[in-house]
Amino acid sequence: MEVQEVGLDGLELTTKAATAEGCAIPAAAGDETILYVNNGSGADITVTLVATGYAYGVPLEDVEIEVTAGEARYISKMHPAAFGQSTGLIHVNYSAHTDVTVAAFKVAP
Repeated sequence: MEVQEVGLDGLELTTKAATAEGCAIPAAAGDETILYVNNGSGADITVTLVATGYAYGVPLEDVEIEVTAGEARYISKMHPAAFGQSTGLIHVNYSAHTDVTVAAFKVAP
C-alpha cells in the first residue's frame, strides 16, 4: 500500500478496499506511518500487525486492534524492528474485509 504524505496544504486521503490477503506497508516508513481503517460493516473486526522482531531473545507477539462496527481507527507506531518483514514490508491482516476501507499516511518532513 502506498504511504500518502500530509503536507502544509493538507491531504485528501485516498482509501482503498481492504482485501482478504491484508496489505503491506513499506517498513522504512513504519514508525512514522499511520494506518487508517474504516469499518463500515455491521460487525467488529480485528486488525493484526504481524510481528517479526525480538526483545531480549524472545519473539514479539502480533498486535491485534479491534475496530468497532461503523467506526474508524488510526493505528501508529508500527516500528520496523518489531513488524518489518525480510521483504522490507509490514504485513497487516484483517479478520474481515467486506465494507472495510484502509489507507496509510504520514506527515511530510
